Amino acid sequence: MKPILSCPQELLIKVWLDGELDPARAGVLMGHVPSCPKCQAAVAECQRITSRLRYLGDTPAPPPPRVDSILTAAFRRVEEEGRTIRSLQRVALVAAAVLVCAVAFLFFPLNGHQSAEASRDNVMALVLSDPSPMEDY
Repeated sequence: MKPILSCPQELLIKVWLDGELDPARAGVLMGHVPSCPKCQAAVAECQRITSRLRYLGDTPAPPPPRVDSILTAAFRRVEEEGRTIRSLQRVALVAAAVLVCAVAFLFFPLNGHQSAEASRDNVMALVLSDPSPMEDY
């Protein structure tokens, strides 16, 4: 929807300010603007916008992030995560080895083919039969 113009000359103001209006029409518009408050307001608005655009055009843009710094940071994070995973794998491996040894000790007695109960009974008999084992030493 186009804005409602109160003066037909308002359409030419932007073209005139940009220097693109033919000299004959520019002369007519230059004579009209001082006597028309709507065209004066339109000229002020266009000049304000043009000034702001020039200011923004003169302001340097921030430098883009360097790709190598982004990649370096990403690789550093991957290395840290890899170290954490390797540490957890080592802990899990040690825990598994301890568990295997504990299960093996429970199911396979140290003195050959006897069952675990027989080994336990032998240890108990040995402990109960010799009340002072340190006297020999």
